[in-house]
This record gives sequence, C-alpha cells and structure tokens, in this order.
Amino acid sequence: MSDEELSPGEALAKRHRKEKKDLQAKIQQIKKSASKGDKKKKKEVSDEITRLENEMKSRHEEEIKALTLVEKSSQDVESVCNQLDSTTVSTSTNTNQQPDEQEQVGGGPSKLSKAEKRRQKKEQDDLKREAEIKAAEEANRYGPRNIETQSIKQQLKDRGLTIHEIPSNGDCMFNSILHQSPGLATGTSELRRATADELLANCFDYLPFMTSSNGEPMTQEEFDEYCQKMASQPTAWGSQVELRAIAQVFGVTIEVVQGEGPVVVVKGDREHLNKSKPGKSSPIVVTFHKHYFGLGEHYNSTKPVPSDEEQA
Repeated sequence: MSDEELSPGEALAKRHRKEKKDLQAKIQQIKKSASKGDKKKKKEVSDEITRLENEMKSRHEEEIKALTLVEKSSQDVESVCNQLDSTTVSTSTNTNQQPDEQEQVGGGPSKLSKAEKRRQKKEQDDLKREAEIKAAEEANRYGPRNIETQSIKQQLKDRGLTIHEIPSNGDCMFNSILHQSPGLATGTSELRRATADELLANCFDYLPFMTSSNGEPMTQEEFDEYCQKMASQPTAWGSQVELRAIAQVFGVTIEVVQGEGPVVVVKGDREHLNKSKPGKSSPIVVTFHKHYFGLGEHYNSTKPVPSDEEQA
C-alpha cells in the first residue's frame, strides 16, 4: 500500500516507527563518540540520549492526541454540513419572500429566482465555514504548538518574564542573545563569526556531538564546512552547540526554557575567559520552540513582565 492510500492514523504510525528506528541509529553513533574513561563525556552523552528519547516520546504523544482531536472535529464539521444540506429551501426562505414570490397563480409553490438561490447558497457556505473555523480552533487548543507555548509562558510567568518575539529568519537564536546582551557583538554577523571561530579552534569539544545529514558522525571536512556556513550564511540555524560556543567565548550563562523537560543551562566554564571577557552577571534567558512555526524549530527572547504602571 502506498503512502497516499494510508489513512492519517496509519501514516502517522508509519512515520513514528521510522523516527524511532532513525533515533536508535543516531544513539548508537553518539555512544561511539564517547571516549573510554572520560566520565564527563559519558555523562554528557547519557544526558543527550535521554533528552532525545524524551523529546521524541513527548512529540509522538502530542501528535497522536492532536490527530485524535482533529479527526473528532472533522466529524463534527461533517455532521453540521450534512444538516445544512438537508435543510429544505422553503423553510429557510419563506419569511423573506414577498407575497407574489410565495405563490404562483393557482396557489402553488413559487419558483425561486437565481438571486434568491445565490443568497441561500452563500448563507449555507458561511455557516459551513463558521463550523469549520470553530472546529479548527477547538483542535488547536490541544495542538502541539498551543500546549508548548502555554507551558513556556507559565514557566516564564513564575520568573517574572514574558516572551519577546524574534523574527523567524535563520538568525533567531543569535538575535535572541543580542536582544538581551547587545554588548556582546555589533550584530548577528559578528556574533556568528565569533561562534564559528570558537567551534573551529576547539573542534574536539564539539565535533563528537555533531552528525551529518545522513545521521552519521560528522567528518572533520564536513565540520569545517559547517562552521564556514554558520559564520557567513544568515539562513544557517543555530543550535545548542552554538549556544555552548557563545557561552564559552563570552563567559556568560544562557538558560533555555522549553515546553517540555527542564530548563537547559549552558555555562562558559573556562576561567581565563571569565577574566579576560567578563560576561553578563545575570543569565540570558531564551525560549526554544519545536512547534512555533511550520518551518521547524525557533528561538525567542524574553523580557520582564511590565508593571501595572507601565501597562497603564
């Protein structure tokens, strides 16, 4: 059976099975990257594997829940549409017709004009559209994006913060950092270059955690090309690896608030950097969204919740 012939539920289950298989292959590669006897690296690898497994499990559960709600909502829309289609023309128009339209000579039923038929069709189309919108809104209430956003907002609220929207243009992670610490660089280009220089200068700290597009461990040549793109192309998206590099270069602490899982804390742990390049005393807090846009992952910045006086 081709993918086109599968039901939405069957297609989702098939994709989930493939993603689980791909993840297991990726985990095996990550385990191989851990050096024997290096307890710190083994701990980092173990934490990364746990994070990947939990993220996939949570995402699969959200997608199954969302599909169930969408299917239920679709059934509700179909029911409303069927009711509308079964409504007779006479019951919906008698009150709006003039006496000469309601009866023909001899008292028989009237023949509707083309204008009246168009009006009735428009009314039915409007009602159907309203039903579909309500069904979509109901499904979205429990969709992955809304669930994720509400979780992040609640975590920020507990800290007296709120989301500051960052455009989704490939520079979102770098712009999120600069929004809170504009003194780190004159712009995203400079910040990208500093990040890429750190990756290249200390490649053995980062390369073991990098994979190529086919899921295999990234080669040195691929890593060098990756760093060049990260430095020069605004469309090259930043990730946790780049966050770690930024923290190291500038001696700052970056906290990443996400919809599921604990807050990820990334610290610059090189003492000489903290002395030569003093960083921000308070952490930089950004938010990570897996379902914010259809294009994929996204970073936003944060800002303090305005006081009552400021809101007024």
